[in-house]
Parts: sequence; C-alpha cells; structure tokens
Amino acid sequence: MRIGLLEILPGFGGGNIYQKYIIQALSKEHEVTFFQVPAHPLLGFRMGKVYNSSRIMRSHPEIDIWICVYYPTVALALGRTRGRIVSLFYHFDDSNTILAKIMWKIYLVQARKCDSVVCIAEYWLDFLQDQHIQNLDLIYWGFDVTAFEFSEKSILDFKKKYNLMDKPIIYLGNCQERKGVVDAFEQLKDFNAHLVTSGEQQVKIAARNLTLDYKEYRLLLAASDVVLTLSKFKEGWNATAHEALLVGTPVVGSGLGGMYELLEQAGQLICTNNNQLTNLVTHALDHKLELGEKGRLYARQFTVERFDEAWLKLIKQWTSS
Repeated sequence: MRIGLLEILPGFGGGNIYQKYIIQALSKEHEVTFFQVPAHPLLGFRMGKVYNSSRIMRSHPEIDIWICVYYPTVALALGRTRGRIVSLFYHFDDSNTILAKIMWKIYLVQARKCDSVVCIAEYWLDFLQDQHIQNLDLIYWGFDVTAFEFSEKSILDFKKKYNLMDKPIIYLGNCQERKGVVDAFEQLKDFNAHLVTSGEQQVKIAARNLTLDYKEYRLLLAASDVVLTLSKFKEGWNATAHEALLVGTPVVGSGLGGMYELLEQAGQLICTNNNQLTNLVTHALDHKLELGEKGRLYARQFTVERFDEAWLKLIKQWTSS
C-alpha cells in the first residue's frame, strides 16, 4: 500500500514524534511518503494549512491511504481525495475563536466519513464517542524503552557538565506558559533545588533553561529528581511524563486530558491546585524510589513493538480491498 502522512508542525513535539513512529512502523511493509505542509503567506496559519493540505492530497492520486491530523482532515471538505482516510486525533484545542469553532464543526463532519479515527488515550476515545463518531481506534504511544536506560556515570557526567550538583533537580517542563512552567516556578522559587526548563524559552522566568538534543534531554529527565507536567490544556497523552517514567523519575502533573490516564495508571501524583505543588513535590522527593519504580514498570509496557503491531494491523484490514 502507498501511504501518505501530512506534517503540520515541524520539530520534536509529541505529535511529530508519534507521526515519525508511524512512518517507522508502516515502512516495514508499505511505501510511506511524508509530506510537509507549507504555510501560506496570505491565508494565515489555520486556513493556510487547510488549503495546502487539500492541494497536496489532490495532487497525489497514487496514495492509497492518507493519515491526516486535524487540519488535513478539515481540508477534506474542500474536495475528497482518492484513497482511504485515517484521521489521527491527538487532542482538542478548545479555542473560542469563530474560525476555530467553524473548523471544529467541519472536522466532526469529515471525521465521521473517515475509514478510521485514531485516538491515543481513552479520554479522547470517550470524547469523540460523545461527538457521535463511531469509527474509532485506540493506539497508544510506543517507545524504544532501551533508549531510556542510562548508567549512573552518564547521569553524573550530565549533572557535572551543566553544574547541577548538590541539590535536587526539578524539571519544570518545556519553557512555555501553556505548559505551566510560570506557575510552577512561582510556587517553587524558594525551594532548595535546581529548577530547570528546556526547549525554546518562550517565557522569561529565573529557572535555568537548557537547549539540548534528544539524548541529553532524556539524560535531563534521568538526572531529575522530580518531573513536572503542569499543562494548562487537555493533553493528548504527554510524552514528557511518559519519558520521565521510562527513566524512573517521579512525575507530578495536572492530569488534564489523556495525561490523567497515564499518571493515574502509573501511580503518580496529580496536582489539581497549584497551591498543593510544594507538598506534592516534597512527597515525590521523599518517595522517589517507590514512585519511580512503579512508574517505570507501567511505562515500559508501551513498547515500539506493540505500537508497530497495532498500526500494521489497522492498515492490514484494507490491503486486500
């Protein structure tokens, strides 16, 4: 089968990583093409992505199956393309703008026509069922769990390299306001610990921000004593929380969206009120080994092999059609 995937946001965000795992899985048995959707100078981000997604899909009639995230699914309203459609649904952006509301209504109409709508957590499966979408499949994240195994020496070397010795390390998350790092810093700024963020510094706080490649990012999670995922929006799952659990680091998170399932099933701490954060972090530090091991055992079930099998099984139902 010839399969096409459309990339909306380049980079290393959770959705992009999930898509790259799909490519690795399906490339074992199928011809997979990854299409980058460019911006449009006149139409703005949302409409530009919709327009260019439609243009790309209609320009490639050779594709048997399209795997579409949100905007390419909306783009189907501009004209159906040849081939089957799998809509990949991470989470719902509950923006109240008029354009966002219109696009959401269009998405629901088009999603009901798709051959499958793939969710990544039970929360979103239930959410879409409530929107009267029945053609649903649940495929969780998959990880190469061996990539999260580090020696004590490599972790110590990382701490020395970035001068993170002698105090606990608390990772506040990706340095974005919507990821909750500002609120986390305000609650913990007097805590006797290294407060660290990573990624593009979209907000200015007095925490230490590190720009790291993916391997060093995983080392940061392993070196941390507690990882925070205090997102203010409903997450699809939360890759950072899952990656932290894979290295045996306790997680304190807001639990919004699909993240609740991850944290609850992994026995981690859910923060529903930021005023609780200092006590929860203290508890996590005091029970680091217990929480870390419980989280690791749960997180390691989500293997890349299980992920590959699920995606190949989904596609296989159409290979003889």
